[in-house]
Order: sequence, then structure tokens, then C-alpha cells
Amino acid sequence: SRDPDGTTFPDLASDADVLLDADALGHPLLPPVGAVRNRVRLARGEVVVVTGSNMAGKSTFLRAVGVAAAMAWAGAPVAAARCRVAPVRPFTSMRVGDALQEGVSTFYA
Repeated sequence: SRDPDGTTFPDLASDADVLLDADALGHPLLPPVGAVRNRVRLARGEVVVVTGSNMAGKSTFLRAVGVAAAMAWAGAPVAAARCRVAPVRPFTSMRVGDALQEGVSTFYA
């Protein structure tokens, strides 16, 4: 069920070929107004290549995917219109000084 603030409780799929399938997925720390939302489908055995210019939102997109997967299995709502998540094992590497709210990314910092 989707809330007015742009969040929804995801459907959990214990055994699925699609690891994450979401509509209007965004980063939960960014305000819904003006935030870029994406359609995301990550299937088992597939590789997704994320490209773009510097400070175009690649790391924010990847964080949104990882946070959605972790929050879903923790029982929390995710920043999406619709979301279905299978068990995943997220890995990450990020600069601890990033500040999404201030527009400071790993590249910019």
C-alpha cells in the first residue's frame, strides 16, 4: 500500500528470479518533491551497468537500490510506488563524508 509521502511496504519474495522490481524508486533521505525516481528491475544472473556523467546521480541510484533491499527485509517501508524484493546480499563502498542533502557526492568531495 502506497502512502502519500511516496513510500510503500514492499512485497517479499522468498524464492524469485527477479531480485528487485520497483516503480518510482527513490532515495529515502531525499525529499519526494524534486527527487528523481526510477523504474528498476534486477533479475538473478543479470548484470546491470550504471553509467553517466559526474554527479549525475549514479551513486544515489545505487544507494536507493541497496537501502530499499535492506529496509524491505527489515520490515520497513521503502521510497517507491511499488516494490517487490527477493533475498539479496548487498555490498557497498562509499565515502563517509557524502551529504546527499547538501549535494556533496563522492566525486564532488
